[in-house]
Amino acid sequence: MRHPGIRLALLVAVAAVAAGTLSSTVGAEEAPLGYVVVLRDEVKGPAQVAREHAERFDGSLLATYEHALKGYAAKFTEAEIEELRKDPKIVSIEPDVQGEGLAQTTPAGINRIFAAANSSIYINQTSDRWATVDVAVLDSGIDQNLSEELYVFRRTDCLMGCVDGSGTAVHWHGTHVAGTIAAIDDGSGVVGVASGARLWSVKVLNDNSQGTFATYLNGLDWVAEHSDEIEVINSSVGYYSSGSPALDKAQQELNEAGVINIAAAGNDNRVIDMVPAISDKVVTVSAIADYNGSSGGFGNPPSSCSGHGPDDHRATFSNYGPKVDVTAPGVCILSTLVGGGYGYRNGTSMAAPHVAGAAALLAMQKDPDSAADVEWIKKTLEEEGNLNWTDTSGDGIKEPLLDVRDGTLFDMRLLPEAESGPVSDQQATSLVLHGMVNPGNDSTTYQFEYGPTTSYGAKAPASPKAMLGTVPAGEPVSEPLTNLTPSTTYHYRLVATNSKGTVYGADRTFTTPRRYVPRFDAESY
Repeated sequence: MRHPGIRLALLVAVAAVAAGTLSSTVGAEEAPLGYVVVLRDEVKGPAQVAREHAERFDGSLLATYEHALKGYAAKFTEAEIEELRKDPKIVSIEPDVQGEGLAQTTPAGINRIFAAANSSIYINQTSDRWATVDVAVLDSGIDQNLSEELYVFRRTDCLMGCVDGSGTAVHWHGTHVAGTIAAIDDGSGVVGVASGARLWSVKVLNDNSQGTFATYLNGLDWVAEHSDEIEVINSSVGYYSSGSPALDKAQQELNEAGVINIAAAGNDNRVIDMVPAISDKVVTVSAIADYNGSSGGFGNPPSSCSGHGPDDHRATFSNYGPKVDVTAPGVCILSTLVGGGYGYRNGTSMAAPHVAGAAALLAMQKDPDSAADVEWIKKTLEEEGNLNWTDTSGDGIKEPLLDVRDGTLFDMRLLPEAESGPVSDQQATSLVLHGMVNPGNDSTTYQFEYGPTTSYGAKAPASPKAMLGTVPAGEPVSEPLTNLTPSTTYHYRLVATNSKGTVYGADRTFTTPRRYVPRFDAESY
């Protein structure tokens, strides 16, 4: 699912912010918002089945799911649901629940997770490299007008179905999350873990940063439809539930397509009891307090971020328990805000995007397209973490703290690409060789190799001789050759080299024509 990068010199620095707190569940005296119905895999036309059920039981259809799972969300009475359960086409039925983004206040944890110390991530105050990876942010929307800070590639509004090109961000939550993931490194504002990554804004929370589980499933369904392009999901949202068959089904489909979901643990200072965080099929992230970007416990919180625990300790609000996979900075996080500017926020919502950015860097190297690839990313995030923090949860489980210092794993560089092209201006002893190159986010040199056999023997540096950055669909290069032998077949290929290694274009051939020698007829004189 790897995609060509962005032409360099267009990039700018960014940052983002996130937060929100779950506030309600379905009460004993309270009618549910609706129900999520999962159909069997063999059902054809889930939208048609959803309409038939809504008509037969006088229900109100809210959403249909066709890609991550087969099913729908609708409003029914309890009596209608009991009748509906008898339908053999149905796998599960669960109540929809109210939720909102998870948040409180903020830290800037880039230094704490060693992102700035890793030279392979290139946080260097210049927009010379962007992460060639796609991250879907399921949240309150990302401000698409912050083009100098965030690369919002596509957006959709999934509050009532999914309407592409829509979903204006009003609440700050999604934009703050996005900045921590991918704010552009250009010397101003803030910088994200995977600078310049392509962000897909999937609005599943309304302008008050609230939404239902059915709308979240809408977002997952939309991501599944685009799973050939998207590698990572950030879910800084939560819905009170002890588990969800619909979520497990949807996330299993996404994992098998190579899409990893990073979920915030929640901010209630208790064992996790919400989805998606409770699911074994996502990476669940708790939060620590960090005030100075380094270990040791010597940082002091500013007054605006006080009350969330000592430096390098578990954030006092953070949920915990055996479902947590990784922890990350989640207190006093500085990131981008709607309309421009920056702000500090606290919450596991702020911790999760650090991990999403790290997962995006791993996805650049792995190019995931299977559940095994997703598991590799998850396992790497856990195994590379450190334990230099203090766990006060009392659950007896100390999850690893995100650590991206290993430049061989968390790396903005890729192998270059080289495509041997055609020849032009062919003469008996000269011609021009052509090719297409992509430098793979690193300083890269190119040359043509040519000769009468596949041993080649001769080399001609291609023009331009070196490149840096990534290009959308490859960059053309060429080089004239002279002093060739007429009536000879030559082999040639384009070769590209950067710090990640050397790549060879396909072998191609050309045959020089005979040298033309004018003939003179003596009888003509």
